[in-house]
Amino acid sequence: MKRLLDQAFSRIKAPRARAGMVVMLGTSVGAAASFIAAIVAARTLSIDGFAAFGVGMAVNSLTMQFADLGLGTVAMTEAAEAEGAHQARAKLARLAVRRVTSALVAGVVIALAMITIPSLEPYREVALIAVGGGIIGCLALFTVGALQAFRRFAPAGAVQGVLGVSRVVLVAGAAVVGLGVEAMMIGYGVLAPVVAAAYGAVVLFRHRRSELAEGPSGPVVDAELDLESIPMADSRRSDSRRRRHIAVMAVSSALLLNGDVLLLSLIGSASDVATYSAAWRIAAGLLLLNSAFSSAILPFVLVSDRPWAEMHKLIRIGFGVAVFWLVLAAPITFAGVWVLGSVGEGAAVPLALLLVAFALDAFLFVNMQIYFRIRREWLLPAIVISEVLIMVVVTIAMSGLGATAPAIGQLAARVFACVAVMAPLVLTRWGRIDWFPLRPDADALPDSSDRA
Repeated sequence: MKRLLDQAFSRIKAPRARAGMVVMLGTSVGAAASFIAAIVAARTLSIDGFAAFGVGMAVNSLTMQFADLGLGTVAMTEAAEAEGAHQARAKLARLAVRRVTSALVAGVVIALAMITIPSLEPYREVALIAVGGGIIGCLALFTVGALQAFRRFAPAGAVQGVLGVSRVVLVAGAAVVGLGVEAMMIGYGVLAPVVAAAYGAVVLFRHRRSELAEGPSGPVVDAELDLESIPMADSRRSDSRRRRHIAVMAVSSALLLNGDVLLLSLIGSASDVATYSAAWRIAAGLLLLNSAFSSAILPFVLVSDRPWAEMHKLIRIGFGVAVFWLVLAAPITFAGVWVLGSVGEGAAVPLALLLVAFALDAFLFVNMQIYFRIRREWLLPAIVISEVLIMVVVTIAMSGLGATAPAIGQLAARVFACVAVMAPLVLTRWGRIDWFPLRPDADALPDSSDRA
């Protein structure tokens, strides 16, 4: 027993675990606060009003993820491959300019969709407010990725916390004053991201070159993570190809995670949309924590000198986190339905299914990262696009089940993704493909152009 405890404590003290816990702490605060903001809206607004608020939350998140184009992930991967801190800083500055451009383009495209789709007319005003907020919100999230790339894990988590706390304060303030859904969405989707983006920008500006040149940025990081020792990518062409793959994956993920609410608004009633939006908002806490944890350990995966051994470690980590969430699924479901009040009527089954689906995401998010290390990123967008198609087909086929239909679609998509992510690993073990060198002394980075 003592040996097991010693091993557990040694793992907790490891840099990647400490970094993950720091980021997850800030993200947990932000997720909890955002959840409270949604609960305040659910208990204050009418069913139709909360349905509009739910669509607004989905549109806001969709805009941020469309505008992201995976640039947060690109920021971390390219900073890890930079020859030094100064080069990493220059790359992030160029990516920030791209983020502004992609945010504006995504905002215009989504706004036009909101205006032209007739069935979205009841939610149009709130949706357009959410689009504007999403443009600002994606800048806030970019600062999170940039801070993690510079190994500033505590400030990265703090940005997420500031975003969530600002949301609950502003939404609760609107509720106390007696304002409607539009004012609540302005607070949730526009003003809160402005505060978070401003905070993240201030922290980044204070992160000067002299600080970068001095070495590790805090007690969370030690010599295990030495970004400057990693060689550059094979070529600019390889980097460009990876960026395209990550961008496609980001857009597809946005559709997967937010398209269900919009799809339900097209084929379901306002009551279905309100119920599912409430269930989704509770389950989304798991999603945010999974994403935060996986992004915190990504820099460590990128610098691993033994990808095959790293893959085994990721499987254990992902499996452990997934089991932890599955154990909590039942109590979270009961507590969530109770907290939601009248909006939670009929939300138990959709919520339980979403919690199981997002628990599987914990396994997926962690294990997908190994494909960035071995330069097989092209597999990830193919998997996520397939998930989107499965979610849409299953949701439409089961539309008669109302709010339960998209939840079943999300779960079916995750089951497929688990199989798809693990298949290359099993094939490698069987010797059918050679993406991972199996001998420790031969464990080297494969050429990204070799698709055996």
